[in-house]
Amino acid sequence: MKRIQFACLSQTIRFERNEKLEREEGVALALEERERYLKRLDQIGTVYHVDRKEQLEDGTPILVIRRQYNSYPVGSYLD
Repeated sequence: MKRIQFACLSQTIRFERNEKLEREEGVALALEERERYLKRLDQIGTVYHVDRKEQLEDGTPILVIRRQYNSYPVGSYLD
């Protein structure tokens, strides 16, 4: 029999900007969405670590995180 001791997800998330809007407005909304995503993780109690916040040349926000998988302990994954 086996049991999961620790679990963590590594994610790279691209927040799409609305191409129908002006570039600056689309980028601003996508950046807001990225921050809402992180706030939501805080609200639901998900343990996570932000490795990188960056933007592509066209302004599209990227978020690279390691986060808790379901409710498993994360061990030293997020150190």
